[in-house]
Amino acid sequence: MPSAGAAPVAAAQALAAYRSVQVEPRTPAPPVQPEPDPLASLMADAVHSPQRLLMLRRQLAWRLHPDRKPEQDSQPLAEVNAAIDAALARARRRAT
Repeated sequence: MPSAGAAPVAAAQALAAYRSVQVEPRTPAPPVQPEPDPLASLMADAVHSPQRLLMLRRQLAWRLHPDRKPEQDSQPLAEVNAAIDAALARARRRAT
């Protein structure tokens, strides 16, 4: 059976060992880069071709439609449609 004086000595040794460990300072985490907006990059590629815009609308509607993903609301699809409508309007104005 350990003696009563052994517990404080063991605790003091553990504390000394803990304090002797060299801890490297933490390096700051790299800044979080926002993810590029996939719609913006697709729209930039397709801004000059109305046919490409219509094809893009069909592809994104297939991916984002609320019937395909019941847990997702219709807001992303509405944003896509609004952006493509605006791009199509610009393309039509340029064509005239």
